Amino acid sequence: MGMAMTYCRRQENVNLLCNRLAAHMMDGLYRRISSQIDWELIEKEVNMVVYSSGIYVPVDMEILIGEIYLSPTAPEWQRDVISAVCKKFDINRVPVRSDLMTEPVR
Repeated sequence: MGMAMTYCRRQENVNLLCNRLAAHMMDGLYRRISSQIDWELIEKEVNMVVYSSGIYVPVDMEILIGEIYLSPTAPEWQRDVISAVCKKFDINRVPVRSDLMTEPVR
């Protein structure tokens, strides 16, 4: 099997797992259940996906991510999801709603 095909299959597996987590979250939203993201739904399986060796480069997330902007029309639950992801990965950023819909400065 070619390297590109192997990568595509691994990416498909991760995409499927992420879609399952998203469906779980949307199900909770539709039923108006407010709870924390259950990372354990996919974490074990994501960790089982085998990737070929690469070069790991340490990065400082505080430098890499300056701000996190939400769409002006994004629902509030998206802010909650992004905040939860930031907390899980120790990213000290608070999502800010973009002001792109405001009147331009004259």
